[in-house]
Amino acid sequence: MQSFTPEQARTFLAAVEQHRLKALYWTALLLGARRGELLGLRVSDLDLESKTMRITGAAQQQKGKGMVRVPTKTTASEAPIPIPDVLIPVLREHLAMLEEERTFSKWKEQGVLFP
Repeated sequence: MQSFTPEQARTFLAAVEQHRLKALYWTALLLGARRGELLGLRVSDLDLESKTMRITGAAQQQKGKGMVRVPTKTTASEAPIPIPDVLIPVLREHLAMLEEERTFSKWKEQGVLFP
């Protein structure tokens, strides 16, 4: 695995600035969560007041079932993760966008942070 240099990270974040899932990319880059963990995050896993999140499950593709949410392998995996200050406004903006999307007639609420 190869990490971004600081310059590559800045370039990447600038490239996703207008993307609908900008917050997903920021969260992945700043917290290092795995794809399944990110896609399994629920809105309720966030606590922006205490600036923490918990990974309580992961999205997993299962044969014959499609995409399902599975629990973490250990309870230690659910320990609070500090959210960097720079990520807080990005997540707030994302939550506001989700609120707007919930008004759409075709919206199906699943409680996930990154639908």
